[in-house]
Amino acid sequence: MKRTSAYLAPGFAAALLFVTSGLLGCAEPVSKCGSGLSECNGECISDKTDPNNCGSCGNSCANPLVCSSGQCSDSCAGTQSACGRACVELTSDAMNCGKCGVKCENGATCVESKCVGGNQPECMTRVPFTTSGSYDLDAKVVQVSGKLTKNGAAVADGTNRGYLVFENKQGGSRTMPSFKDTGDTTYQGSVFAGTYDIYYQPSSYCSSSTPLPCQRWLLREGVTLSVSGSLDFDVKTVQVSGKLTKNSSAVPDGVNRGYLVFESKQGGSRAMPSFKDMGDATYQGEVFAGTYDIRYQQSSYCSERGPLPCQAIVIRQGVALGTSGSLDFDVKTVQISGRVTKNGQAVPDGANRGSLSFELKQGSTRNMAAFKDIGDATYQGELFVGTYDVLYVKSYYCSAGGVLPCGNLRLRSGLAVSTSGSLDFDLKTVQVSGKLTKNGASVPNGSNRGALTFEQSDGNAITMPAFKDTGEATYQGEVFSGTYDITYAPSYYCSTGGPIPCQRLRLRKAVALGTSGSLDFDAKTVQVSGKLTKNGQKVPDSSSRGNLTFVQKDGGSLAMPSFKDAGETTYQGEIFAGTYDVSYQPSYYCSSSSVLPCQSAVLRAEIVLGTSGSLDFDAKTVQVSGKLTRDGSAIPDAANRGSLSFTEKGGSSRSMPSFKDSGEATYQGELFAGYYSVFYNPSYYCSTSSPLPCQSTLLVGCPAGKP
Repeated sequence: MKRTSAYLAPGFAAALLFVTSGLLGCAEPVSKCGSGLSECNGECISDKTDPNNCGSCGNSCANPLVCSSGQCSDSCAGTQSACGRACVELTSDAMNCGKCGVKCENGATCVESKCVGGNQPECMTRVPFTTSGSYDLDAKVVQVSGKLTKNGAAVADGTNRGYLVFENKQGGSRTMPSFKDTGDTTYQGSVFAGTYDIYYQPSSYCSSSTPLPCQRWLLREGVTLSVSGSLDFDVKTVQVSGKLTKNSSAVPDGVNRGYLVFESKQGGSRAMPSFKDMGDATYQGEVFAGTYDIRYQQSSYCSERGPLPCQAIVIRQGVALGTSGSLDFDVKTVQISGRVTKNGQAVPDGANRGSLSFELKQGSTRNMAAFKDIGDATYQGELFVGTYDVLYVKSYYCSAGGVLPCGNLRLRSGLAVSTSGSLDFDLKTVQVSGKLTKNGASVPNGSNRGALTFEQSDGNAITMPAFKDTGEATYQGEVFSGTYDITYAPSYYCSTGGPIPCQRLRLRKAVALGTSGSLDFDAKTVQVSGKLTKNGQKVPDSSSRGNLTFVQKDGGSLAMPSFKDAGETTYQGEIFAGTYDVSYQPSYYCSSSSVLPCQSAVLRAEIVLGTSGSLDFDAKTVQVSGKLTRDGSAIPDAANRGSLSFTEKGGSSRSMPSFKDSGEATYQGELFAGYYSVFYNPSYYCSTSSPLPCQSTLLVGCPAGKP
């Protein structure tokens, strides 16, 4: 590339500076925030959805109102869904893509509920295994020991005092032996060198009388362990007590009144003992000092007639507990009732008419009693004050031809419920019918021809009755008014050679169904055949040679029949037209002596299959061998020394045979050519006396899940 000089003559530079300064003086301030965001008190916010800055910086919506399109509202508008108290479009919101809390990272955008694009940093430390050869590995091990104290003093004697867990930042954890019942709570063990988060883990038999709280706790984060040594830890605990009231009054007496849960921001949760059946709903217990969200949790035996609603709710968030003391809580409840109608009319009488479900954004779901079989479809119940999504939920025994469609429906999102009263809902339904053809002609007669499924963006779906075995592949049914993706779903009993491929297919996207009518669909199919070779040669004869799988980019996958034991590894089958990744899949009975590696491998990506034809594939394999050492020396002889696994960039993994009990810890095996990370995996029977730590660890390459 030819370079140009950046030198400017002094006079020209001064003139340019003058012009530039003038232009800058007229320019608007540039925001540091991205598109759709604005700056508020030094942070980037969306004033269209943020309930604390709704419409403008600092404009907070009163709880339980939501922020919808920059306005505080009692529910989300249109197709918006409530994530907490923010109303968003799950199909396009990069902070809540497809589901609340799913964030598109590194500049990716949300398109049709999926994160696409962006600049995801790629891990570059995988080992290229593209030719056969030897590769030796060394595991660095350190010895760690120390003790745990409580509030600066020895932990009191007692049974079930728990243990420590060392969690490696790059994967794998090492559980230390449980503390003894008496004396100092000391630990000792070996771990692989690395950076760790260290946790206290309570015993599975922990109880309210044990000397440490029954909760997991982060003791220290990001501890680099590269040399052997001692590490002591101290846990701070506080005693908390108080009572729960309901609408500022005592919780009525009754069985199964639930309990409180303290959920830590830096560890696990601590469930307090259940409230007694009579008297004030009081609690008392010990927790680790820290910051907590406090949740009321209903009893697993909760009933409709109980003194509190059968649902969980977060009562208070971000409570800093640094000293012992008392904390009282009050839960607000309301009585709501109403009825459900269908297209503005009473729901017809019939069995299994379903129910309503209220999903609390600050807690859990409250399921109302099922509608009775006759009369108005009415409901009545008690809820905690909060922000809800309201759903119609089909009966478990729902069947085609019932009085309501056999599907769930989100009726309202972000509904603010703060006072007792009546809430009615109307279910809009439409009748749909039509037929499915194959390549423009009738689907051939045959058993198990599948069915159509109407899927909404939030995952709710209605499946039509299965197509009959003979005649046109027609369907007819009732669905809720809305926007659907229509997919073909193969029969559970579908088999190779049937009238239509045994794979799922998206036939049409985003179909708005607001009125009854007819919808026909055509499925394009192609015939594909070919063979698989290994390193340009015929795959040797043997049992369990695996098969090919065609995975469609916008649909389901189709597994071809397994290769025969002898002769060429050929395949033949029918698939829907589309774009596919084709992979090799090992047999369930694959072993280290099989003629192909016991791992999956993508043979070719993004193949457009629009016409019938032949496709041959070649699998490149390499032979790898080597040994594992510990701190530069041979691993001592012992039983259960573990094994190595090789994980390819695409995610497939090949486990090598376990190391022998004596001699050098050597390995040998075959891999598909590619870029790999190598992990050590302990034996299932590993113990504290084993020559290597009882933990998985990354020896070379990239942590699991890294692109």
